[in-house]
Amino acid sequence: MSEALLASTPEIRPDVTMGPAKRLGPKVVHYLKDTAGDGYLATGPRELFLISRLDGKHSLAEIGEAYSAEYDRSLSAPQWQQLLGLLAYNGLLVDGPPPADRGARTTRSSLFYRRMPLFDPDQLLGVLDRRLGFLFRPATVWIEVALGLVVLGFVISNAAELAADFTSRSFSPMFASLAVVTSWLIMVLHELAHGLTCRHFGGRVREIGLLWRFPLFAPYCNADDVMLFASRRQAIYTALAGTLTQLLTLAPFTVAWTMTASPWRGFFAVIVLIGTLVTLFNLVPFLPLDGYYMLNHALGMADLRGQARIFVFLWFRRVRGDTKASVQGYSRRDRWIYGSYAACSSAFLLGLLAGVIGWIFYLLRSWFGSDWLAACVLAVACAALLGIRLLKRAVDTPRAKNGHGDRDQR
Repeated sequence: MSEALLASTPEIRPDVTMGPAKRLGPKVVHYLKDTAGDGYLATGPRELFLISRLDGKHSLAEIGEAYSAEYDRSLSAPQWQQLLGLLAYNGLLVDGPPPADRGARTTRSSLFYRRMPLFDPDQLLGVLDRRLGFLFRPATVWIEVALGLVVLGFVISNAAELAADFTSRSFSPMFASLAVVTSWLIMVLHELAHGLTCRHFGGRVREIGLLWRFPLFAPYCNADDVMLFASRRQAIYTALAGTLTQLLTLAPFTVAWTMTASPWRGFFAVIVLIGTLVTLFNLVPFLPLDGYYMLNHALGMADLRGQARIFVFLWFRRVRGDTKASVQGYSRRDRWIYGSYAACSSAFLLGLLAGVIGWIFYLLRSWFGSDWLAACVLAVACAALLGIRLLKRAVDTPRAKNGHGDRDQR
């Protein structure tokens, strides 16, 4: 049976795309995907060496000889069976089951997080790409970036006046409702921009829908094919496209704000301020939003947040004398990136938490007096002690994370 297996010439499906190398903790991974399916398979460089040579012309014995010459290791029949079984299960072999037979894709869901797909927008985005392809020409992109920076600079320089109109009492409930609907439609354009850019650069967008992330509903567009882009520039631009589109969408509202009077002036101020704040928030690299994915792509990383957390846990356990915990497999570059990201992310989140708590305390003191403020300080102190205890337990027993998590371009 081993001789028959080694003499066989299996073939990888011609529509399988093999992504570039990405760092995942101390390892290098490549993501594989067939154009007809919606699942991804993470493999190492050695597995990719073998998979890329399954062309239906070379036998496993011949591929094994090339592998042995490259890595100074030979492959046994059980190892070949394991690899071919994995490829067949994922529908990546010519003689294997089609991707549609592998079952529905599953995503994590909880009380605080849920994705609700609405439809497959790939065909629609293909039509838009053919008609709007000129927007991706280098000269056009530079004009778009320049206009977006002009809008951002104008809003920042006029923030005080915009804030005054934002809080104007002449801003009626009708205008408030219209502002909410308009802002939500701008977010839809934001997500479509991610999908259109991904489609333009050769990816396939299979899903658009609603995302529940406590306490907000928001649109989302699944542009995971960005992991397969060989060009980091294209991947970064796909992540940036939503934010840039949002800034460009704010341009006519900004002009209208300068040319109108109340109550429409207050309406336009709300749209511009909320849109700008959302844009800036999206660029923060310490939250799973556009800025985070741009940083991931720029560094050639996969799951930077999760892997930085694992690295820190391993480092703390090693410092505490746990001989089983080790960071020796991480390169100097990995240690610097994961350590710096973890430190900066912690500082940002602690600062954000302190700001929110300070604002809440200010409101409580102004509403209820000092007694309620003292009670809240005590409650927060107890919560902090509980959090420290849970963090200590997490450091003692960290959970490793394999593969990649959900990637929502926002």
